[in-house]
Amino acid sequence: MIRSQSKKSTNSFYSYISLSIITKNNRFTVSVLPVEKNKTKVDYLRYFIDCIKKLNFKVKVLCLDREFYSVDVFEFLQNKKIPHITPVVRRGKKIKKMLIGR
Repeated sequence: MIRSQSKKSTNSFYSYISLSIITKNNRFTVSVLPVEKNKTKVDYLRYFIDCIKKLNFKVKVLCLDREFYSVDVFEFLQNKKIPHITPVVRRGKKIKKMLIGR
């Protein structure tokens, strides 16, 4: 259970992270994990990438939501040479430097 700013009269809620594989005509949820305070987004990405490898799939593009907008995530994915798409706001010197080019 996560505690945060009040939304719709509650400040406690469950949070989870999921991995789905999307093809031309289908979407398959492969894994769903509860979010834990002591784990980073990179920890979850590592786990999911291992799942993808175990299933003998190749990542064409990893589509992430805005919660994954962080330098740590981008550096991890770039070091692993995993193509990815994430909604981004160009703020901060480090992010601007990373977003040069394609």
